[in-house]
Amino acid sequence: MNYFKAGLIVFFCLIAIYSKAQNLPTAVDNTISTTEDIDRILTSADFNYIDIDADPFTSVRISQLESAGSLYFDANSNGIIDGGEDITLNQDILIININQLKFKPAPNANGFGYSNFGFMVDDGNDGLSAAQYIMTIDVTAVNDNPYIVNNTGIIVNEGSVNQVIASALLQTNDVEQAAGAITYTITAIPTNGNLQINAITLGIGDFFTQTDINSNFINYDHNGSETITDGFTFTVADGVGGSIVATSFVINITAQNDNPVLATNTGKTVNEGAASQIIPNTELQVTDADNTTAQITYTLTAVPANGTLYNGITPLIAGNSFTQANINSNNLNYSHNGSETLTDAFTFTVADGSGGTIGATTFSIT
Repeated sequence: MNYFKAGLIVFFCLIAIYSKAQNLPTAVDNTISTTEDIDRILTSADFNYIDIDADPFTSVRISQLESAGSLYFDANSNGIIDGGEDITLNQDILIININQLKFKPAPNANGFGYSNFGFMVDDGNDGLSAAQYIMTIDVTAVNDNPYIVNNTGIIVNEGSVNQVIASALLQTNDVEQAAGAITYTITAIPTNGNLQINAITLGIGDFFTQTDINSNFINYDHNGSETITDGFTFTVADGVGGSIVATSFVINITAQNDNPVLATNTGKTVNEGAASQIIPNTELQVTDADNTTAQITYTLTAVPANGTLYNGITPLIAGNSFTQANINSNNLNYSHNGSETLTDAFTFTVADGSGGTIGATTFSIT
């Protein structure tokens, strides 16, 4: 055997083995996608890793930071960007941890080519790829539901009209849609008044827009009843699938004193010389929506000339008073003085004790 020749063969084989060319890994630019407001979890396949030596993909380096949104390493896998989790320039991520590399779009943001970042791949043997590659991220838009900004209700006076429901009281916003597309549909109407748009009363199923509210076109009229609350119920739609379920708008009513009302004043017919002729509430009655019969007070401004007016057995003179409760109890009575007269009368004013009054009024006696 020629040992010298054999040694040369082994020597040149070793040279061939140890002089093998270094083959750096490569990759291919890629585009991935996610949905608006949804994180995208990166996978090893997203990076299009290539290695002609079949060396395994061991890590990726973020060589250019994201242009929009947030690229982060979710160390505790809670889907929240906690302190220290934002990716920094040239940070290396091991492939065994690649599913903790996540991209979060900004809230409500979307668009094709919304963001991108640069990366390089590493095979753990020959080193990083020579080139940088670009990962583009598309974010698919989704419709966002409208949301209520203001729903304070309104306070109105009893009997008041044209009370404007402005945007400071009722306002709905939508990220994608304009005020004119935000539609309120009435599902329950006020019971003690009317809801109107430009003086037209709205009924169940009718609608108005946020633009109408912004333009001060929506108003409420109270019907003057002795009520302290009212309201209406509505749903909201944005025209492209977003909605808000039935919601109430509350109307609080501040009571106002109502003037007393002369409901009955028929006068009375008596015989000459007749005594203790009762004046019942079928002949003289004042009503008041806010006050009791004991609070409704008659004050005499002129007394009968041909007889005497009594409250019970007490004769009344100018300036004396009696109440509707006295009349209702049949205490008010008149006695004629027997003179040859055909008519008599007394004059009174009325007050309800809360500011409501009736001016001088005459009760006639024949």
